[in-house]
Amino acid sequence: MKRCVILLLAVLLFFGCTGNSELSGKWRILSNTRYVSTDGYYSAPTQLLEINGQSWTFGSSSGTWEIQPIDENDWIKWETTSYGPTRKIVVHNWNGADWSGPIEESNGKIDFFWIIYNVDIGSGPQQVQMKFGQSSY
Repeated sequence: MKRCVILLLAVLLFFGCTGNSELSGKWRILSNTRYVSTDGYYSAPTQLLEINGQSWTFGSSSGTWEIQPIDENDWIKWETTSYGPTRKIVVHNWNGADWSGPIEESNGKIDFFWIIYNVDIGSGPQQVQMKFGQSSY
C-alpha cells in the first residue's frame, strides 16, 4: 500500500495535479466574429480570459476546462474544415453550456486557441468564434 501511495504521488508530481499548465495564464481576444443572418458583426469584449489550474474566468463568468483530441464531428460542429490542429480546448459553463475550439500549436507550444459557441439573440442561433492569444498584461 505504501508503495502505491508513493507511486501515485510521484505520478501526480510528474504530470501535475492542478490541470494542464500549457494554457495557464491570461489570454486576450485576437479576433471575434459572430456569423449572423441579419445582425452583422459585433464588437469584441475587452476583458482577458484567465486560465489557472483547471478553472477559467472571463469577466464575471467562470468554469472549468480541459484539453481533448479533435474528432471529425468537431469540424462539423464548428462549421469549418480541418486545417491541422489535433487538440481542442473544452470550456465548461461558458454561457451555461460546454463549448470548444481548436488549439493552434507550433514548435511544441500553444500559439492560439479558439472558443466557438452559439448564442440566440432572438432571431435564431448565431455562431461566435473567438480566437485567443497569450496576453502580456
